[in-house]
This record gives sequence, structure tokens and C-alpha cells, in this order.
Amino acid sequence: MSAESKEKMRQTQLRKYSDPEFSKRMADSKRTVASRARYSAARRRVIDGYDDQRLIDLSRMAMGNLVRTMSGDSRGHRSVHHSQKAGDIHCDSDLELRFCRDLDGFDNVFAYGRCDDCIVYSFDGRRHVYNPDFCVQTDEGTVIVEIKGADSDQVRAKMDAAVEYYRRLGLEYVLMFEGDIERCEERGRFMYGGGGADEADCKD
Repeated sequence: MSAESKEKMRQTQLRKYSDPEFSKRMADSKRTVASRARYSAARRRVIDGYDDQRLIDLSRMAMGNLVRTMSGDSRGHRSVHHSQKAGDIHCDSDLELRFCRDLDGFDNVFAYGRCDDCIVYSFDGRRHVYNPDFCVQTDEGTVIVEIKGADSDQVRAKMDAAVEYYRRLGLEYVLMFEGDIERCEERGRFMYGGGGADEADCKD
């Protein structure tokens, strides 16, 4: 190890012991890394249980989405939210932007970001790939969140597939509408249909 690297480590240790806020950020960072490692391991266990054909289908659908995005055949991101907790977050709607701003102010949320999972679901006799909106890490665990402005049969088909997918991972998935976000704003904390919040408090 070089002398410069050793000096950086020494300065880091000095800051950790002298600055309570720095110590908290370090602890939160380690907690986030550990949570992501557990999530990745669980996700690998689910993927290992897929048969080869399903993985091939999933890869083809994901590649199709990528090609459509690169060619401009995509709704695209409408805005970027600059978050102190999550960095730059791309939002597809004003409701998503509002949700991100709320998460920044909720004390029980210490990290969040866009969700990059690809979930296969069926609707109208066809197979589709669905990407949930956000992965939110709270003081009680990790929650996958989908933000919607309106309900529909296709939204429910996505939800059914996502609930089963994340159940196998040991995670909770929640579908939130504007009314759910408003209730969280009224209480001043992120709430969902479990993990310390009554379902009646957060669900329509």
C-alpha cells in the first residue's frame, strides 16, 4: 500500500471518530451494501430456479426493450430529481418526481433508487417484460414500489406477477397511487401495506 493510500485511510479513521455525522453516514453505507448483497444473493437463488427457456425469453424481451429505447421508441424520462440520498433519479411522471422528493424528507428512508429488475408477465394472451419503479430501503427493510396515476387490468397483471416474484425473494412489493402518497405526506413518513404500517393507512 502506498504512503498516500495509508494517509487517506488514517484521515478517514480520524474523521470517523471525531465526526458523529460521518460515522452515521459510514454505518448507513455499510448497511446499504449489506442489504444489497443479501438482495443479490436471494435474486440469484430465484434465477437459478428458472428453466433455460424462460431465461432465454427474458433476455430476448429485455434486449427488445433496449433496442426500442435506443431507437427512440420509448416514453423516455421526463425529468431528473437531484437527491441527497440517491443521487440523480430519472422520473417518468410528475407523480414519481413528487414521490422522490417525499422520500428525501422521510426520516425512515435511508436509501432508494430505480429498480432494474425485469419481470415477465402475461396480459391479453401475450408475454411482456415489466420493470418496477423504485427500490426503497427503510429502517424496517427493503420495499419495491410501483407508482401509478391510474389503475387498469394491465397494471393489476403486472402487480400479480411482481408480488409473486418478490415473494420468492423475501421482499415486499407495493403499488401506490396518488392517494397513498398523500397519506404518507400527511403522516410525514414512508408507509406501505406492511412492515410497521397498517394497510388501511396506506392503501386505497
